[in-house]
Amino acid sequence: MLKKVLVQDPSCPFQLSVTDEAQPEIRFQSELQILYLLSGEMTCTLEGRSYRLGQWDFIFINTYEIYSISTVSPDCRYLRLKVEENRLRPLFSTKQPMLFQWEESLNNRERELYRRVAAGICDMAVDAVNRPQGYLASIYRSGLDVLACLEQQCRQYAVTEGEERQSAAFRQKAREIMDFLNEHYTEPISLNDAAKLVYLSPPYVSRIFKDAFRIGFLEYLNYLRIRKSLPMLESDRHIIDIAIECGFSNAKTYSRVFQGEMGITPTEYRKQKRETIYRKNDLPEWQSEKKEQILTLVGQAQSALQEGGDTEQYPIRYDFSQPSEPQEERPWYKVLNVGMASLVLHRHIQDDILRAEKELRVEDVRLTGVLSDILQIYQEDEFGNVSYFWDMLDEVLDFLQDNKIRPFLCLGYMPEKLAARKVVSPYIWSANTSKPASMTKWCAYLRAFLSHLVRRYTYEEVCRWKFEFWNSPQLQGSFWHDSREEFYEFFFQSYMVFRQVLPDGCFGSSGIIYIDQYKAVREFLQWCKERGVRFDIYCLHSYELNDPGNRENQSLNEQYAKRSLAENGRDYLLKSIHAFQEIVEELDYKAPIYITEWNISPYFHDLTRDTCFMSTYIADMINHLPSSVASISYWALSDATGEHTPNQTPFAGELGMLTRTGLAKPAYLVFLLLVLIRGKVLESGENYMITQSSYGWHILMYNATYYTEDFLQSSRRLQSGTDRYQVFKEKKTLRFNLHLTVPEGYYRLENHFLNREEGSVYDAWAAMGGPRYMDHTTHRLLRRLAAPKIQVQYKVLSGNVLFSEEVPLHGLQILSLVRIEDPADGWREG
Repeated sequence: MLKKVLVQDPSCPFQLSVTDEAQPEIRFQSELQILYLLSGEMTCTLEGRSYRLGQWDFIFINTYEIYSISTVSPDCRYLRLKVEENRLRPLFSTKQPMLFQWEESLNNRERELYRRVAAGICDMAVDAVNRPQGYLASIYRSGLDVLACLEQQCRQYAVTEGEERQSAAFRQKAREIMDFLNEHYTEPISLNDAAKLVYLSPPYVSRIFKDAFRIGFLEYLNYLRIRKSLPMLESDRHIIDIAIECGFSNAKTYSRVFQGEMGITPTEYRKQKRETIYRKNDLPEWQSEKKEQILTLVGQAQSALQEGGDTEQYPIRYDFSQPSEPQEERPWYKVLNVGMASLVLHRHIQDDILRAEKELRVEDVRLTGVLSDILQIYQEDEFGNVSYFWDMLDEVLDFLQDNKIRPFLCLGYMPEKLAARKVVSPYIWSANTSKPASMTKWCAYLRAFLSHLVRRYTYEEVCRWKFEFWNSPQLQGSFWHDSREEFYEFFFQSYMVFRQVLPDGCFGSSGIIYIDQYKAVREFLQWCKERGVRFDIYCLHSYELNDPGNRENQSLNEQYAKRSLAENGRDYLLKSIHAFQEIVEELDYKAPIYITEWNISPYFHDLTRDTCFMSTYIADMINHLPSSVASISYWALSDATGEHTPNQTPFAGELGMLTRTGLAKPAYLVFLLLVLIRGKVLESGENYMITQSSYGWHILMYNATYYTEDFLQSSRRLQSGTDRYQVFKEKKTLRFNLHLTVPEGYYRLENHFLNREEGSVYDAWAAMGGPRYMDHTTHRLLRRLAAPKIQVQYKVLSGNVLFSEEVPLHGLQILSLVRIEDPADGWREG
């Protein structure tokens, strides 16, 4: 038998229970009741009329209405909500008893009343079983919503002319008698006493009981007294004391009436109750077995309730109580992209680096343009005499070393006086991207650079750093202006110098970008393998082209800019990784893959980049990356990349995770949250990932979408500064129904939320009206708003538990279950 009181607290006017028992005898209660059928079929008889109920139907029983319940099928399970509506009446518009007219059409699934009542009762059941912190307040709110819906949408008994007035008056008199008996049942009460109360004759009062309740006056009084005595039998009080306190003259009369009502004696009832009593510090049997039934049934009801609505159901089942083999390691965020090395000379960039190193727990900081003129290292006079000045380089690297941060140096570009010709990259820092005029001088420069690092920071330390040689040479006309064969020779000579100075150093490939199905990459890697080049890591760059109509960066390589839409799309990053994997496996030329530059697009002003879309896009990519990828690095840390003229608008869709003034965009916050779940991946699927760390178990849930085809085929100027979400495909809210099995124990439950309402600084700015200029107060306010929301609960969990979490479009959520061995460690029962 499944029978359990889920909520019974003196402070709460709602009592919720779940049962499968039939009640064929005629009954009536002093509370309003709502029955919600979780499974099977049953018949409920109200005032002599029978109603057949199927799965997920509900019916309400007014106060003191005569009813009986018959289960039609053996799998009948239902929730019973009892409401002490007299305690809640002052909150509603009517001060009269809440008596509702039942109609079978109320179970129409399309009606608002049905959906609100069913959803409210299900939410109460989940809260009652899981008992999160403040669950009674949540149950109170849900219960009030159910009552408010009934009051607004159900036809109540009205006090009108004629017969209806007489009927209402008749019921009112009956209620007055019942209320009197409930208050004075401990006293000697007679039929005459009740008649005097309502100014009626004793025969008329007797008729009220016979006609309205199908029961005699004395029968009801005895029934009431027995019910009031049941909780007392759970104590150690003497039965005679209980009998007298409940209005019986002696224990013998009490026992006789009790046995007639309950079928057993008070002593037998007490014995049975003690054998099954719930002890506060124990985890009862029902939590491990019957609790699973309740959560499963309620979860099915919630799923059915959401079908055809604005929410799509997403069930997830996982058993944490059983050991499981972790999946392959995920490539977490390990390399922080700052941009040009000279940016580290700025105080605000240093602050951003220290913040990200602490919050994102990165291992390396990647700097580009290290050998170019931007740090003013290479000097050559008119006679060709070369000298090197290390001051600015030392200041940059000393800052990282002083803060125990490892550099990841991209070796390039060409100093102006060493370049064969004057050709520059398409950015305002105008680094020269030609071959050297003298290979001898270039090799000497590179040898001097590496030797200086060894002298200043030790050989062992520098061998812990990573080096990437050049950036995207496949983009001829942008980052390399000479022939492929000339780059091959330039690359090989540089490699030989590196291995001579740092034979144990970590040498990476040039930044490889997915162009022309990697034909040029295959050719280059084949050439390197034949000459014995050893790569310690491969460095890949990946940028989608979500805006073929963009003409802002006309100086980008034409082949890159005109890449077909077929080569783009949501899975572009994954396609490029798999294509590169095929090459290295075919050549048997393997090394760890680092995605050293990655973003949704290479454009300076991509307005979608500031939105919550980026957080779910990033989470989705991290979830699906293969284990061959050792790290993935977003380009870039800050909008202050030094690549283009600053925009005066605070949110101009620039390339950073932080704005120029340090406001954290959703792209930054998602990496901040992913730090929480770093560890072994236990299971992953579309829209979710489950991991285990030394901290606990974690479930990442997200609701991602992608651009519409119309947007991809047209121009990004379809968006405005404060309205950027209309370019994405519509998608429903996802309701994740988590059915988890956990070992018995105390737990801290942490819920982290990031969506348009919680954490998105762009959306907060847009809600302000998108001010172009921000004063200090506004900036401080936005900085406080740029943080995910967190909720913490403390609970006892055992066996099967159910969580139901709604994640809106462009939103994500992380649920962490942290087991607490010592209950005194911040734990309190919720």
